[in-house]
Amino acid sequence: MKAAGKQNSKEARQQIMLTENIKTLIPKMAVPTIMAQLITTIYNLVDTYFVSTLGTNATAAVGVNSSMERMISLIGSLLGAGACSYIARLLGSRKEEQANRVLSTSFFSGIGLGCIFMVIGRLLLNQAVYWLGATPECAEYSV
Repeated sequence: MKAAGKQNSKEARQQIMLTENIKTLIPKMAVPTIMAQLITTIYNLVDTYFVSTLGTNATAAVGVNSSMERMISLIGSLLGAGACSYIARLLGSRKEEQANRVLSTSFFSGIGLGCIFMVIGRLLLNQAVYWLGATPECAEYSV
């Protein structure tokens, strides 16, 4: 029963993508992304505000760490944007099986890259904060 519901849902989403007016489809797809970015920005502002009560070195550490966060996000976005483009072209040419393989490959590649960066980052954490511009006083907070 669940498999039939899942299949109907998949077909319904495909029909929406193929038949809905582009003027209504783009906002439907863009609003969740915009909201996620706004929430992240608000979180970063609130975080910086509360950390600023600890002093200037702690506030500087937020800037150093946000550089690292942005680099990690950019690598993930690079993988995601490339996979999305390729998957969209495959779906447009009705190659659903190949699109599913590309989706799985990109998903697990993202997890794998994340794990690799986590291990490397953990091993090089002390050096990385200096590479990103931390001073000796700020490095303690960054780490």
